[in-house]
Amino acid sequence: MCFCTSTISAENNDSEHFQRFRFAINGGYGQRVAHINGSGRSISFPDLPTHYHKETDRKSGFHLELGAAYFFMKNFGVGMKYNTVRHGEQVTVGFTRPPNPGTHGFPISETQHFWANFIAPTLNYRFFLTERILFAGDFAVGYFSGARIGYQSEVRVSTFAGSMSLGIDVRLSSRTILRGLGFQVSLMKGLPTEREFPFGGSWLSETINIQGVDFSVGLRF
Repeated sequence: MCFCTSTISAENNDSEHFQRFRFAINGGYGQRVAHINGSGRSISFPDLPTHYHKETDRKSGFHLELGAAYFFMKNFGVGMKYNTVRHGEQVTVGFTRPPNPGTHGFPISETQHFWANFIAPTLNYRFFLTERILFAGDFAVGYFSGARIGYQSEVRVSTFAGSMSLGIDVRLSSRTILRGLGFQVSLMKGLPTEREFPFGGSWLSETINIQGVDFSVGLRF
């Protein structure tokens, strides 16, 4: 969902008259993917060979984004954006001890909560395809933080990330409060981050790569 204050009018075709400020609230479907490559060694016996593991953690849910931009030229501007994702899901994390030999036991389920925040300054671009259709985009580099929290586990990540958003606004009317519709897709990629933590009788080291995609459909006023 996108609520923007920018407008498209015949004045925009004149380089001396254009909307300088743009405010937006975007909402829709978002997904964050963490690719985890890890290695571990025994704490009690550090000379033992290390072991490795790979994991792909996917979390999706509703995202909300706030953005503001000032256009110092007709097509170029600067601004800020804040994006957040919240999600909870029921997952299977393991199995109980089999009640009888030769059986697989019963699955253990828990509710995991996931959140991610991204805040960054933006470079904004827009291009008036026609009097009714506006192409808009921005590029941002800023701070990303996220966490996956379960009953018996917690993984937190903080890193720098970059994002790029592209969208189309279609003007429906210039005489009503509802000016038009907006469609947007955003891509994000974070720098790899490492963490070390004890686990049982081992010491684990993980490298986590974060990436994400958001899809927004909205209204423009």
